[in-house]
Amino acid sequence: MTLLNTTNHHPKGPVTILGDAYVGQTLIARPNALGDEDGINYATATFQWLRDGDVIEGATATTYRVSPADEGAQISVRYTYEDFGGTTEVVTSDPEPTVPPDGTPLPDGVEPLNPLVVLGTAVIGERLLARPNGVNDEVGINTNSISYQWLRDGESIDGATSQEYTVSYADLDAQLSVQFLYYDLQGTSKSLTSNPKPAAAMPAAPEPVIIIDPDDNDQFLIGTSGADTLTATAGLKRISGRDDTDIAFFDGEQSHYTVVLGPDGVAVSDHHFFGLGTIALDGVELIDFGSEIDLFDGPFDLSQFSGAATLDSASLEALIELYIAYFNRAPDSIGLNFWATAYANGATLKELAALFTDQDETRDTYPDSISAFDFATSVYDNVLGRTPDASGIAFWVEALDSGAVSRDQFILEVLKGAKAPLKIEHGLDFVMQQLEDQEYLNDKVDLGAYFAVHRGMSNVENAQAVMELFDGSQAGLNAAVDAVDDFFQSAQNPFDGEFLLQVIGILDSPFMT
Repeated sequence: MTLLNTTNHHPKGPVTILGDAYVGQTLIARPNALGDEDGINYATATFQWLRDGDVIEGATATTYRVSPADEGAQISVRYTYEDFGGTTEVVTSDPEPTVPPDGTPLPDGVEPLNPLVVLGTAVIGERLLARPNGVNDEVGINTNSISYQWLRDGESIDGATSQEYTVSYADLDAQLSVQFLYYDLQGTSKSLTSNPKPAAAMPAAPEPVIIIDPDDNDQFLIGTSGADTLTATAGLKRISGRDDTDIAFFDGEQSHYTVVLGPDGVAVSDHHFFGLGTIALDGVELIDFGSEIDLFDGPFDLSQFSGAATLDSASLEALIELYIAYFNRAPDSIGLNFWATAYANGATLKELAALFTDQDETRDTYPDSISAFDFATSVYDNVLGRTPDASGIAFWVEALDSGAVSRDQFILEVLKGAKAPLKIEHGLDFVMQQLEDQEYLNDKVDLGAYFAVHRGMSNVENAQAVMELFDGSQAGLNAAVDAVDDFFQSAQNPFDGEFLLQVIGILDSPFMT
């Protein structure tokens, strides 16, 4: 007689739950680690979700979406099956932590569970792969309808519609994700979006490397995490310095280049015929040239000259007004950007006006021997193009002579008065004079900005000549604008030009078409 072995072997291993038990999140039952020596008849396997050990009606899928009804409770799942010996086995997972109140955010660093996974690292030049293996649909998925759309910070990336995506320079610091689009077997259009990858980063490299963007074949020179000197060469579109103090080196004379500052970054353009073109910079602190202009004896330090691009239009115009009031000239771009950077770094306009008094140009223009009357009338003429009324000049001369008002304070008061609200109560003639004064100063500010901000020129003699052409008339304004255009054309001469320092994106110009 043969004896049958009727001993039942109990299941070994746990049933686990993937996901976080927060309202609105999806949990997934995972019996993958469960084993049974008698085998598992998967055709008989069922799931039942539990709330504090009690059955949740209708919750019999492999997934469960946590609802407000679960607040304060612990969720678990019961896995039931028959082994091949005919024994029904029941294994229950450990309960999840108590569900917190609805609206409680997920802990830092925790992302919602998502069956659509993106494989790969978001590093420029690396490939990402959409992996939808865990995506299920109760109605079924029409596999012939599947498509993909890659997203950059939630916005569609043109042409990125395959299952793979190569991270490009345009993705730097952006979060990449992918949409999985399909029709179910009933013809309903559906989609699922993956969790975003961490912000795309530069590749780690022991030496600077050139990366070619797969979208348009543009070349990018990428530095290391240390201090680098990165040389500009033909074909480059961008130089990225990354960490530490990095230098972008441009061969040749500084006077052959234009540095463009803007809210979106820094770029360097070459005046040469068939030169380097325009190369954008980021993560670069210093710009070095084969030979510097006389004003500099070393690399161009962006920390001292790039602040204008962070100011608002009113602040930048206020600095241009100081040049007009003190010197009756357009600003030189290098000087303007120096003071603008100080302004952006926290210096006040009052402090800057006081610092203007301690400049060689100021001492030459207003020597100690100049009288308060001559100083005051000169400033009035610079700002308003006219002499002040007798009572007004007498007041200010007395204040200057007595020391009650310093020269820098007087200049700020004249500028403030020129822009004061219209005083209708003083009569029509007074208001008309105010309007004329404001138009005169506005035209000068526009000229100063055209010379130094938009065209980026720094030749002080030319800056003086431009403002001398303006006499308050339209003809004078036209002559001054034409002079700026002529000076700018000469400054761009590929053989004997000037170093230009332009600021874009802050001020509009009525003279640029």
